Amino acid sequence: MKTVATFLVLTLLLSTLFWMLVIIDVEANLEIVYVDATNFGNPGQDGSSSHPFDTVQEGVDAASPGDIIQVASGIYREYVQIAKSYISLVGQNGTIIDGDGTRYGIRIGALPPTYAENVSISRFTVQ
Repeated sequence: MKTVATFLVLTLLLSTLFWMLVIIDVEANLEIVYVDATNFGNPGQDGSSSHPFDTVQEGVDAASPGDIIQVASGIYREYVQIAKSYISLVGQNGTIIDGDGTRYGIRIGALPPTYAENVSISRFTVQ
């Protein structure tokens, strides 16, 4: 009985340590991807603060796990599909995603086997 209890405790400690390392690794690779609708048509868009993407979907597509997609205020007439895990979508005051007649303004996840986990969306109006 004592051996089983020791095994369970060690397994719990090792799994906790593993997940702590995974979380630290994701946070260490944090990047900010910038989006601003007023940068429309700029051929040098790379998601940087000086050359932001002009659509939210471009920002999502360029993001990696752990990244923050910072979206400038404005109206974004698009359907955004997020099929990546561990990303954050952050708007500014007055940031609107207008689904432009689609059923969804934002869809998190896709059909199996593509799922999205731990996606954070804040400071948006979605219509």
